Amino acid sequence: MSWILPSRTFERDKPWRRHVEQDLEPYICLDQACFDAQTAFAENGCATGEEQIFSFDSRGDFEEHLTTDHPDLPAFEASVLAQRSRKGSSSRFFSSCLFCGLSPSELQTDPPRNPIKLIQDHIANHLLSLATMALPARDDGKSATEASSRQAVGSRQPTSANSSLIRASDSDSYVSVIGETPSNPMSDEAKLTYSDYTVAWICPLEIEQIAALKMLDKIHPRLPQWVNDHNAYTLGSVQGHNIIVAGLPTTGNCSAATVVAQIRKTFPHLKFGLLVGIGGGVPTKTYAGPIRLGHIVVSEPVGQHSGAVQYDHGKAEAGTFMRTGFLAPAPNVLLNAARESEVRRRRLSEDPLVAHLRRIDTSKRGLRNFKRPSFDQDHLYEPSYVHVDGEKSCKKCGCATGKRVDRSTDDSDDENVYEEDDGWLTVHRGTIASGELVMRDGRQRDTLAQNDKILCFEMEAAGALNNFPCLVVRGISDYSDSHKNDKWHGYAAAVAAAYARELFFYMPVDEVKQCRISETDVLEMVQNTKEFARAADYTEVSRAWNWLRPADASVDYRNASDLRHPNTGLWFLESDSYRRLKTTPATHLWLRGIPGSGKSVIASTIIEDLQKDKDVVSGSAVVYFFFSFSDASKQTLEHMLRSLIYQLAVEHKSPQLMSLVESRAQGSKRPQVEELITLFKEMVGELRDVVIILDALDEAREQLHLLEWITSASHEHCRFFLTSRWDSEIEEALDSWLSPNCTTTLEEERVDDDIKAYIHHRLRVESSLSRWKSMYNLISYTLVERSGGLFRRVSCQLDELSTCMDEPAVLQTLATLPSELNETYDRILRNIPRARVPNAIKILQLLAFAKRPLLFKEIIDALATDPDSEPPFDPENRIVPPDAIAGYCSSLLRITAGNGGGPEMQLAHFSVQEYLLLDRLGNPYNGFFREVAASAAITQILLAYLWTAAVVAQETILVEYGADINAQAGLYDNALKAASHSGSVEMVGFLLGNGADADAGFGDMGLSMPAAALQGHIEIDKLLLDSGADVNAANSGHDTALIAACSRGNLEVVELLLMYGADVNAHGRDSHALTIACSQGDVKLAMRLIQCGADINARNRSGRDALRAASEGGHIELVRLLLHHGSDINHIDSDQPSALQLAASEGHVKIVQLLLEYGADPDWIHKGFMRASGHRSRNALQFAASAGHAEIVELLLDHGADINAEVGSTGSALQLATGIGHSEIVKMLLHHGARQLDEIS
Repeated sequence: MSWILPSRTFERDKPWRRHVEQDLEPYICLDQACFDAQTAFAENGCATGEEQIFSFDSRGDFEEHLTTDHPDLPAFEASVLAQRSRKGSSSRFFSSCLFCGLSPSELQTDPPRNPIKLIQDHIANHLLSLATMALPARDDGKSATEASSRQAVGSRQPTSANSSLIRASDSDSYVSVIGETPSNPMSDEAKLTYSDYTVAWICPLEIEQIAALKMLDKIHPRLPQWVNDHNAYTLGSVQGHNIIVAGLPTTGNCSAATVVAQIRKTFPHLKFGLLVGIGGGVPTKTYAGPIRLGHIVVSEPVGQHSGAVQYDHGKAEAGTFMRTGFLAPAPNVLLNAARESEVRRRRLSEDPLVAHLRRIDTSKRGLRNFKRPSFDQDHLYEPSYVHVDGEKSCKKCGCATGKRVDRSTDDSDDENVYEEDDGWLTVHRGTIASGELVMRDGRQRDTLAQNDKILCFEMEAAGALNNFPCLVVRGISDYSDSHKNDKWHGYAAAVAAAYARELFFYMPVDEVKQCRISETDVLEMVQNTKEFARAADYTEVSRAWNWLRPADASVDYRNASDLRHPNTGLWFLESDSYRRLKTTPATHLWLRGIPGSGKSVIASTIIEDLQKDKDVVSGSAVVYFFFSFSDASKQTLEHMLRSLIYQLAVEHKSPQLMSLVESRAQGSKRPQVEELITLFKEMVGELRDVVIILDALDEAREQLHLLEWITSASHEHCRFFLTSRWDSEIEEALDSWLSPNCTTTLEEERVDDDIKAYIHHRLRVESSLSRWKSMYNLISYTLVERSGGLFRRVSCQLDELSTCMDEPAVLQTLATLPSELNETYDRILRNIPRARVPNAIKILQLLAFAKRPLLFKEIIDALATDPDSEPPFDPENRIVPPDAIAGYCSSLLRITAGNGGGPEMQLAHFSVQEYLLLDRLGNPYNGFFREVAASAAITQILLAYLWTAAVVAQETILVEYGADINAQAGLYDNALKAASHSGSVEMVGFLLGNGADADAGFGDMGLSMPAAALQGHIEIDKLLLDSGADVNAANSGHDTALIAACSRGNLEVVELLLMYGADVNAHGRDSHALTIACSQGDVKLAMRLIQCGADINARNRSGRDALRAASEGGHIELVRLLLHHGSDINHIDSDQPSALQLAASEGHVKIVQLLLEYGADPDWIHKGFMRASGHRSRNALQFAASAGHAEIVELLLDHGADINAEVGSTGSALQLATGIGHSEIVKMLLHHGARQLDEIS
């Protein structure tokens, strides 16, 4: 142990060596509990004149002290210490170095030096290096590093081993200063190696490093460092996790990148990092309330960002700044720990973060700056108000108090929820921005924050996260403006460190050790960063995204990966069928299994495995898509193609894609399925090999179209891996396409080992299950035996076992396990406590009929809404903490990180939705899940919630609390569509005024425009059109608002739509607008459509046109109108009867006469028309004769119809009339010369 005083007295080498030899008192106990720096020196101004505590006059006294007061010290070490602590002799000779044990002979140089002088110089260099490295910078402006770099003339440089010894001693000295106790050199910690440290805790500033060290449970001895690793590490542990605490030599991204690179080389098993310190907050409001000084901001993936964004990395283009900095995401184990910490913390009466904070004793002089400043020192100024003198505080600078922002209005409706409290720390989670410069501009802060939803600014994340997964934790010390507030630095550093410590309580040590850094995510992020750094490429890709609007398949991939237990699924990777898929071109593989058998998890395993090899072969690519029952944007061939094309576009820039984007008016017009199919084929043709993984084919809509595309012969460069349940249609389609041995069924014996590993993992790590340790084998055996190869069933049964209170209850549960999955779900519903049933049903209704996964905050507000109460929605009724909603029926629900906007909730599995929608007697609440009842309940909740927002607290509820006004669920899909259908003009106006998307929606009810037009709500249609709704947008049945209005004959709505540019020739589900008007006999409507350019001869997919519709319906005025405007009376169409045939069949005499007068061919024959009689090929005369329309038969004969024409197997008109018994027509035909049967034969 040594100390150095910041005095110029010892700036030169000779005074320092003389000070060491003459001033250091003999027999000083250097143990931390005994040593006092102020009494350790006798001369040169170091002595205090006070009593020499723990200093001894003789070797015997000192040795007795060591053996008595330090019993842990071995006797032989006490003897050696006493021997070496004696005062140097008059010759000032040390027989060996007190630090490294080297003798003068070992240190001897060439030419030889005086051994006494040599050993003195050597020891002095030890002390100089040690002391200057351990203490902060000197007051005289020169750094301690500069001083320590001077070596005594002629002294020998220490070897690398000696250097590491010095660095270790330096660590112990530093620790003594901050008051922590290093581990005993003989303890287990001393045996740790580089490979035992798994987490890096990175602290940019000294004050942050001090706070970090106070959070460690233990500090470990230093390890030797590589010569090229210049980082200063402190090793320690928290909750059994071995941690490296590393500071930065300077702030900024470059410094962070350098430190991280060296750490990763030195510690090979490092899994991830925590970047902990202070940051500048954005004065916005999150779900946790307004951001204030002393709060904590934690990085969390939001939207396209991984949790951190490099805000100053990009390029100005077309008047805007294109963001190009994309940083590596935090690993799931950290994100899950952050979520779990918040969930459990909110349920406690005392905040565990505050308990961690108390580890820093602010009563000590050196730690006083960590004390929390008073609330009245938290000042936010207007963004445009600039602090004039950066060297002075706001008070001394004279910053006007009138320019401070009054933030009390932030809490107007619920101030108690967000009231500042010394006993509770506030945590916000979202995007943190990183840049090379300190953010000091309030206006720039707000602009950037609004664009990317930023909560905090800092300077190191971009460097650390460029290729290393970290979680960023920042205590807010200022508001990222010119009014910097140093008073909050210490407290902000302390709260950030306290939060970081808390995370380790929610990360099992074994799980962290087994955690694999997601190289896929990291490499993809790094690749994106490199790709997007080229501004032109970024612009093209962003245009492609705007054009394609692809669903994000990576969310499903991550969710499936999260469900995978380590070391499971390896049997499949080693199977012959999978090896063939990997090594043989144009090979395909179909994995089928019963619901809940783990197909999606295996798909994620294969994606991970294939992506490791994709860069080995040039021109290869791996793309994937997960069809999802819970997301309406992931259910069709079109959805899949959009996603696959976009994935290829990011990996492989296709000229065809970019030219196609440009040809579509800068990506404004959405592509049709046919275009997507062609484009994908062209893109694949440019590549050497593409592997396509498609999961859950059985969850897709329009399966036949999808299967037809998969099995088409155009995929020459593609290999497919497909998963689904066993399904007869899927099997029939794939059977002839797949080669032999290319179908794998998940058999029970193959997954039993995986299930067993999953069971043992949960029994070991979950506290509610680990208490049944004596029953592990019984539980495992029983569950595996009864699993039927279903992970899903085992998961639910483990959830039920976790609620058991004693061993008899466990045995009873095991003895009565349901025999199949639906019975398991029956039991789960029956076991829901009665008081929780209403909310449980509400949650399950919302999720079963939702068109996408719902956010936590959406579910929370739905539960807080009661349409029968006044007001229907009250923020005070929100569940606290939010994550507690999972407790209503946790086995049926799944919580995911989401894709922006916060955590999401969805049904745990497709089988849960299927179960709920079954009309099953075993389901005690099945009546609540019939579509009509559930949709009505959902619509009432949604409208009641939004109406309350409109009338009571529109700004607060929708804007501040972040309600999703476009949330999709129920029969009407979203609130705007429900309001449009019901005719609520005020509600539609409110919704549009608060950002509702007029063109959003799925399902049979279609979009808001067609819904309103169908009901004749002209005011609502006008509101929608004035808000920018697409007048030609079609619903899922391809019907536009114009077609909907025509189907109801609403001329007033039609006029409005035509005025706004409706396409009069748009094709709907069944036909065009004019054909619909003619089939209904609406002359005025038809005339208006013709005046606006309707195509008289437009036909639907089966060949039906307006003339045929009018003729069949008997609308002679319309027939005359159409003929007058040039309708093609004899259009040849083999699939539909002519207008004349239809009129003849229906008995419309005048229309037949009119058509004949206009030149209709009475002998035209069609081949594809099927009537109720079952007969196909006929002419007009045959139709009239078989239907008994004598007058029409007469007309046709008078116009030259061939009386003896025989078409197909139906016979002549005479034969048809005879067979049916139309005697009058028989006589007429014979009179006109029809041949009888015997004449024909």
